[in-house]
Amino acid sequence: MEKELENIKWDIVGVGEVRRRGEGLETLKSGHLFYYHGEQHESVEGVGFFINKEIVRNLRMVQPVSTRVVYAILRINNRYDVKVIQVYAPTTDHTDEEVEILYDDLGAALSNNPSHFTIVCGDFNAKIGTNMDPSETALGNFGSPGRNDRGNTLLNFLLEKNLFLMNSFYYKKLQRRWTWKSPDGRTKNEIDYFITDKRHIFKDVTVLNRFAKSSDHRMVRATIVLNTSYERHGMIKKNRTKTWTRPGDERKFEEHLSKILQDKPLSNDINVLNDAIVEAITVAQKKCCPTRPKEEKISLETHHKMERRRTLKSERNANQDEINRLNKEVAKAIRKDLRKYKEEKIVETIEENKSMKVMRRKLASGKRGIVKRKDKDGNITSNREHLLQIVESFYGILYKCTTNHSKSRGIPEEKGSKSGL
Repeated sequence: MEKELENIKWDIVGVGEVRRRGEGLETLKSGHLFYYHGEQHESVEGVGFFINKEIVRNLRMVQPVSTRVVYAILRINNRYDVKVIQVYAPTTDHTDEEVEILYDDLGAALSNNPSHFTIVCGDFNAKIGTNMDPSETALGNFGSPGRNDRGNTLLNFLLEKNLFLMNSFYYKKLQRRWTWKSPDGRTKNEIDYFITDKRHIFKDVTVLNRFAKSSDHRMVRATIVLNTSYERHGMIKKNRTKTWTRPGDERKFEEHLSKILQDKPLSNDINVLNDAIVEAITVAQKKCCPTRPKEEKISLETHHKMERRRTLKSERNANQDEINRLNKEVAKAIRKDLRKYKEEKIVETIEENKSMKVMRRKLASGKRGIVKRKDKDGNITSNREHLLQIVESFYGILYKCTTNHSKSRGIPEEKGSKSGL
């Protein structure tokens, strides 16, 4: 491995079935780091990493979860880390219980010591095949044909954890997809994968034919770019783009758009032409695209009951008993409607394979804000302008303290950087 790695570009290599006893960390003669973790008394299973000497200083920790799952955390800069998880799944000769234990260990590796970027790689001994349904959002449009039971187990895990199997997002010919070959050479399967929670960091996933090693697996390499400037920009940038509504009648939309553009004089100035096109599309959208109806938690029948109650209360000689009866009916109807709304949102979230966080956001009544705070003199205020001043002052002090602490330790101010993995 050490010799063959000289012929390729790499930063970190995950290995499975190392068959070394116990746990060890070795600095190779080449300067690269080799970590392994296996059974204590048997030379079976085992996982590990080769870490390039150029990024050894960035290694924060290597943590084994079991003899089949291990993860390494690499520091990108003072703010961002990347977690790389190596997996070696049981073969078809092992029981389903062992497979369940593996995915429990993988879940623990994902949740322990969370990092901004997470990458899972390894031999899953599962044929997952191609995207067979729109609900299979974890898969792309490409892949090797065929899926087995272990593939269904892997797919369910990906959907549960909101992960993406990146091999399936890049088109490759079939001879460039398979990663394992049977001893007789007749059977070739794609069972080694790269998985992540952030698709945009991946640029390519491919097999390396020329990497010669004594194994029935071909090496799979992912090209990844970690742009921390992009990540920070995404955290602070507000999405001000308007949502696009599909035209109710596409032909009518095209005719209306053509008519608007025909009436406008052509210009050689690209900026003027762009403004004209944007304006024409906006006008055509308002004219031909139906607006989305406002989402209502309360049914129309309940609205009618509330309207009757409102009308009854406005009457001068209103019957109080009738008002009390309507109050009970409205309260009961609202509880029923809200329960139905929550059930619909839960079902919708499950069908779309979304997370609990998304479901809670859908069920939330609105965004929580700061109601009142104490100022530096200890006075409680609920004035919005004063609240903004208090928050601004707090973060100003926090920034100064952080800057002074960094300077005292000799740490330079963080800048956006790009790092290849």
